[in-house]
Amino acid sequence: MGETFDRGRFDVASDWFEMEATAALNDHSGSRKAVMFRQSLPLGAIVTYRVSTYP
Repeated sequence: MGETFDRGRFDVASDWFEMEATAALNDHSGSRKAVMFRQSLPLGAIVTYRVSTYP
């Protein structure tokens, strides 16, 4: 990108996050996908959407 590229001029941030988790115990398993929205404290992150699967 040449010597004129200044990394200090770029910033990446998001208030939205996707989470995926899977758990298994013996013959049982489950998974969950969730979308979280990050708010300022004292609220913090809240789940806005989730889907759980237990095959």
